[in-house]
Amino acid sequence: MHQQTLYGVALVVVEGAIIFDDAPRLPIEQQRKIGRRGERFFGQRQTPGDILLDDKDIELDFWISENELEKWKYLKGSKKETRTTKEGFEYFYTEGPVGFPDSMDKPSRTIITGEGGRSPSRFKHVVKTRTGRFRRLMPIELERLNMFPDNHTKEASPSKRAFFMGNALVVRVDTKLAKTLHTFEKKK
Repeated sequence: MHQQTLYGVALVVVEGAIIFDDAPRLPIEQQRKIGRRGERFFGQRQTPGDILLDDKDIELDFWISENELEKWKYLKGSKKETRTTKEGFEYFYTEGPVGFPDSMDKPSRTIITGEGGRSPSRFKHVVKTRTGRFRRLMPIELERLNMFPDNHTKEASPSKRAFFMGNALVVRVDTKLAKTLHTFEKKK
């Protein structure tokens, strides 16, 4: 482990991984190796599994019925099919799969503005609970994924709250960038 500076911000380098000097130091058994290329992350890690509410706190509208489940699976699955426009033009359509349900122990996919509403979608987050049921994420869970305080958007409707979180950036990432830029600008 050694210290170095980048644009005047103190960083700590541990086994080739860079962390901010103010990042919490975790015991070695809590540090996790992530990434396809073996990148390492040392610090606090949050996954969808860490932010979920208990089943008893989920509003009925967020549960996915057995009837709707096949539509969700189709939309999130890979496709290689011929489609026809309303003008009669045929074309071949392909797209790769999106994880279904979303992983509880890996970093979350990006929240987008279309996250709200009941209708099945390729882009909305769907989790499988411990009881084996599927559901969409509640607004408070979307806030937690973006590292906002619980109920930060509580004055809005559930679909607007989801829209706001899809339009937001992850708070701690912005804070680190702002601190780095501020420090860099002060040194000019």
